[in-house]
Amino acid sequence: MIRLDEQVAIVTGAGRGIGRAHALLLAERGATVVVNDLAVEADGAPRAQLVVDEIVARGGRAYASTHNAASESACAELVQWVDRELGRLDALVLNAGLTLFAQGEQSLHVGQGFSTADLATVRAQVELQLMGVYYLGQPAWALMERAGYGRIVLTSTSAIFGYRGDGSYGAAKCAVLSLARTMSAEAVAKGLDIRVNVVSPSAATNLGSGNGMHDRYAAGFSGRNTPENVSGAVLYLASRECAVTGECLRVGGSYVGRNFIAQTPGWVHTGDGALSPEAVMAHLGDITAEDGYVVPTDAEDCMTFMMTRVRDALAPTP
Repeated sequence: MIRLDEQVAIVTGAGRGIGRAHALLLAERGATVVVNDLAVEADGAPRAQLVVDEIVARGGRAYASTHNAASESACAELVQWVDRELGRLDALVLNAGLTLFAQGEQSLHVGQGFSTADLATVRAQVELQLMGVYYLGQPAWALMERAGYGRIVLTSTSAIFGYRGDGSYGAAKCAVLSLARTMSAEAVAKGLDIRVNVVSPSAATNLGSGNGMHDRYAAGFSGRNTPENVSGAVLYLASRECAVTGECLRVGGSYVGRNFIAQTPGWVHTGDGALSPEAVMAHLGDITAEDGYVVPTDAEDCMTFMMTRVRDALAPTP
């Protein structure tokens, strides 16, 4: 059984829904969990403290944090507190999120599209989804680098494939996926046992209510589309047993798959003169064919693959 005894984990957005399930499971498996959530209930009770009370009632250890995950200074204060009071940070689960769901089937794709997007909302998405990774990730990384060990789990979404009705959310989450791969590559280059992965969750939560896509597909998971059916994958990625880095797991309804960005073998223009638009049109089938695709580890690997394809195509035939 995977255990997290004597380890410390921060989980953001852990006041309810998927984040709460993550926090409860990590604590159940032995971790001391810092439950971070800015929100309060209608009666003024901090959601983070309510989850901490649940964990303690079950015999676990947890601390409540109401630091704003979208504030650079607040995130720095949180990590400083963890370092001072708990002395270590083994896992960081960045779950806090913000999405704008248009209500109703007819309005899902109307009024929130690219051409009419409210730019203040776009900035808010980028601030929390992307900048939030830097705000909390950078000071957390410093502690992990000092220890030579760490696990970071970021959160993306199926919206990376395109999300009519809330494009800024998908765009910011796609940036998170790229950033995770960059962080992973940097850790490998430094010889650090810091593994950075992404979970792309699907679960029936309050955040997803009113979202036409979630509501339409909820029944298709046969009642298994619960936060708890996401948290098992997150705990694995947050554990010492995690054997992958730079990956994105799509998780929901007890399904676990892999999302990735790939590159096709493509086609190489070997004739005289510059590549023409007509040549692209004529060879579009070869260009887009998925057989033999590769998954570059980083930008350099991508360029190396392209150069190899060109060199091989231009090599004299024996």
